[in-house]
Formats: sequence, C-alpha cells, structure tokens
Amino acid sequence: MNVDILPPKKVVAQITFHGASKGDFWLALERPEPSICIHDPGFDVYLFVNADTIAIHKVWAGMASFADYLGDGRIELSGLSAHVDAIESWSKLRDFACMNPAVITR
Repeated sequence: MNVDILPPKKVVAQITFHGASKGDFWLALERPEPSICIHDPGFDVYLFVNADTIAIHKVWAGMASFADYLGDGRIELSGLSAHVDAIESWSKLRDFACMNPAVITR
C-alpha cells in the first residue's frame, strides 16, 4: 500500500471477489497504517471493487494492466470518482511487474 499518497481522511473500500474464490473484504485505507477486515467494520464505504480473483492476481503480478480488466467487466469499480481514479496507485497493484520471473532448476 502506498501510504504516502492516501488521502488525509480514511477511505473504506469493499472488495467483493468472484470466480475462483469468493468473498467480501474491507480495506480501511488510512495513514499511517491501512488495515484489511474480513468482517464489515461498520464504517461508511466510499469505494466498491468487484473483481474476478484471477484477474486481480494477474494485475498484482504484472501479467496484465488494471485497465485490461476494467473494460471487460472482470474488475468493476464504483464510488467517488477521485477514489476510483486513485485505487491503482494507492494499492500498488503492479509492484511485481518489474521483477523477472523465477527460474526453477532441477
């Protein structure tokens, strides 16, 4: 999480996964320590992410871009437009894109 660019007030995002794995999670995006909740924390939600589990993993691993899946519905965002526009930079989803894949030798 890129804490330095989070907004000054807490933003709660609800993430709903579908596909290979299903479930709801909540991110409390705040400085200095963002947190993830497996149960609804009871705060107002300002950003909703509906994502195919495999798609979000591919973005996180740098195998695809966030935009690749926004267009085909595998990732859907709704909420305040400023938060929708910022979620990719806040979450640093492509952190591993610059790394070379591991080579397994036997």
